[in-house]
Amino acid sequence: MYILDPKFKANKHKYLLQCSILATAMLFTLLFLDMVTYPALITSLGATFFTMFIIPNAYASAPRRLIGGYIIGILSGIFFYCLVNNSFVIYLLPITYPHHMILFGTIAVGTAGFIMTLTNMEHPPAVGVALGLVINDWDWLTLCFLAIAVLLSSVIKTLFKPIMIDLIDMN
Repeated sequence: MYILDPKFKANKHKYLLQCSILATAMLFTLLFLDMVTYPALITSLGATFFTMFIIPNAYASAPRRLIGGYIIGILSGIFFYCLVNNSFVIYLLPITYPHHMILFGTIAVGTAGFIMTLTNMEHPPAVGVALGLVINDWDWLTLCFLAIAVLLSSVIKTLFKPIMIDLIDMN
């Protein structure tokens, strides 16, 4: 049994580099997004950054899955957010606030997960974005920031990937 990862001694610089990139990505996210208004979006990005920079060779870290997963999560979230805020749809449902948000948030997560697995664009944190967009208010600038953050972090990961290692054994 050990306390420190056996790979750490031989790879200290990689641990420091990758965790520094992770922390920097999160710093910029927290500087631009309000923690109180967008907690689900922030936690989704945090989980994404962790996956990208701590386990860069993981299946969910591939650019197709990162970008595709976020596109699907965002579109699912927008669609069900529109339904939650449509007074005619709400009038037809025999449930009251906040139950309609719970219903549509649940369906948004299931829909995003289904489409992600159907298209091989599985990125679990992006499912949280679908839920976050349904249960929280947001604006288009926030979505632009989210898209830019995912695209920019994908570019950074691609540039650093040759010198990064998986810091977690996935066995």
